[in-house]
Amino acid sequence: MHLQDLLDPRAFDLDAHVSTKDEALTRLLQLICKTGCIADADAFRKNVLEREAATTTGVGGGLAIPHGRCATVRRPALAVMRVPGGCPFDALDCQPVRLFFLIAVPDGAVHMQVLSSLAALLMNKALVAALLQAPDTRTFCTLLIQADAAANAQPLQKARGVQVAAVTACPLGVAHTYMAAQALRDAAEKLGIAVKVETHGADGIRDPLTKAEIAGCSGVIAAADRAVDLSRFAGKPLLQVPVSEAIRAPEKLLTAAAGGNAPVCSAAPETTCTAAAPQNFWHRAYNSLMNGVSHMLPFVICSGIFTALAFLFDSLLAPGSASQSFGTNTIPGSFCRAVGNICLSLILPILSGYIATAIANRPGLLPGLVSGWLTAFGYCYKYGLLVSTQSFGTDVSGCGFFGAIVSGFLSGFIILALEKSTSRGISLLNSMRSILLYPIVGTLLVSLLMVFVLNPIFADINAWTSRQLGFLDTGKNQLLDCGIGALLAGLMSVDLGGPVNKAAYLFATASLVVSGTAVSSSIMATVMAGGMVPPLLIALCLTFFPHLFTEQEQKLRLSCYVMGCCFLTEGALPFAITDALRILPASIFGSACAGALSMLFHCKVPAPHGGIFVVPLMENGAAFLLAVLAGSICGMFLLAFLKKRRSPHIGSLPEK
Repeated sequence: MHLQDLLDPRAFDLDAHVSTKDEALTRLLQLICKTGCIADADAFRKNVLEREAATTTGVGGGLAIPHGRCATVRRPALAVMRVPGGCPFDALDCQPVRLFFLIAVPDGAVHMQVLSSLAALLMNKALVAALLQAPDTRTFCTLLIQADAAANAQPLQKARGVQVAAVTACPLGVAHTYMAAQALRDAAEKLGIAVKVETHGADGIRDPLTKAEIAGCSGVIAAADRAVDLSRFAGKPLLQVPVSEAIRAPEKLLTAAAGGNAPVCSAAPETTCTAAAPQNFWHRAYNSLMNGVSHMLPFVICSGIFTALAFLFDSLLAPGSASQSFGTNTIPGSFCRAVGNICLSLILPILSGYIATAIANRPGLLPGLVSGWLTAFGYCYKYGLLVSTQSFGTDVSGCGFFGAIVSGFLSGFIILALEKSTSRGISLLNSMRSILLYPIVGTLLVSLLMVFVLNPIFADINAWTSRQLGFLDTGKNQLLDCGIGALLAGLMSVDLGGPVNKAAYLFATASLVVSGTAVSSSIMATVMAGGMVPPLLIALCLTFFPHLFTEQEQKLRLSCYVMGCCFLTEGALPFAITDALRILPASIFGSACAGALSMLFHCKVPAPHGGIFVVPLMENGAAFLLAVLAGSICGMFLLAFLKKRRSPHIGSLPEK
């Protein structure tokens, strides 16, 4: 495929009149839909908007290159719009944009070389000026094709005597990566500086830097908005900047790097560093949180699958087994339950550890994991003893996902503070700092904070909540019982595994034993229904309103169904972490509905876990399933309503 294959006259508008960024994107999306390359216009629009929210694609010089890369794109395509009067677009130079190129790329595309060539061509100011003056579409296309042919005809030159080594990378690896690389090459040619640029694009790493080139260079530029390996630059002056900075001010970066005017990279040989800090604190915090979530997801999925298998094996191979130990009465059931529990116990430590890693690189991993574990199991001193939910369950509670997020950020920032405070030390100790000083001291400090400050607070909240729940009395008034059911079930969704959730669950498990005898409990059924609803309502929303979620979130649909059916409320964590203000209200509402109905139907269960797998052991099991389904549907509609109010709207697209 060549550049000329992407040029479709139907996707051109050389005399557009738009006055806002939203109008510009709307018009571009309408144009690209005319090519027939987009299978789902709404999904592609959302993908483009998410990319735009991360970093503006207005690269300056009157040019903008918005782009999207997702499965809904059937084939690579290009839409072109020219606005003679200019349009505000949050460009890097704060100037109006007159020329727009919207790029659409399929997932797993092998056509990135063509698109990267286009991005590089558009760094040619003379070409852009000519395109702005082109009288018609045919002339416009001819100019592009001729420029592309001229660029491909130039002999490739091997980089020799590299003075500056550079790495460029953007989140999608579609446009900014190659535009930054071209900007650095063009500026280097003007300044007489020998530069070699390694690009980390959607088509992989191109022009990789060799050890000899790195050893011989005077400085390194890392222009990246995602993680790249910088450990190989240890001991070299290293400039870490956003990829947009290389597009905006390449001469400044090259001059500084060539003169060695940059902080020396102190990374140990085995350390993988994160590339440039984002443009602001909130952007950096969001990226760190997403790093934790992405590493946590496999543990969430595996815990649900293995737990479901454990209950399934018991229900098939030992149908008459004791309900209190359901899921552990057969060899395969016990094995799967153990693996599922291990995965479940690692969810919050992994979340915390990789948040810390995104902030402070590899030295942040150990304190993040340890503090996450301490937080997940509520380690604290009580009655003169170090207790946890594993050894002293009734009055102790883990901090839940909020606590894990806090511990992850604390760990990362403590490591950064340690690095800053010891940066002027002896250079021979650099490697010892990263593998010994930072992890040990950082782990000690953040662990002290967790054990003596954060966890005791949550333990007291848990104890207080349990005492308050102890005053509840059911069986006297049906209306009051429904209210109690709604309250208990709703508490299961307040923090999805935190102290409030655990207090309600412990209160319910206590109701399974009366005067030393195991009984079926309506309170346990209510709490189980409330805990099953959050993952299930999200799964239903993913099924019937998929356009309200990202592609990564849509891949978790099956996992949510499985974890909801298994009474693993933690299945909703990946969604609540990124959108708590919408997920939690919908979950609480749906759980409360299910809990009230469970009480109304007089459902009772003899086991503290199992979800749908203990329905055969229940009293009024069919009514219990109806209550869970009704609560999930109510929560689904509320979540869809809240999501729709949030969803960006940039205008309607033509019907396909």
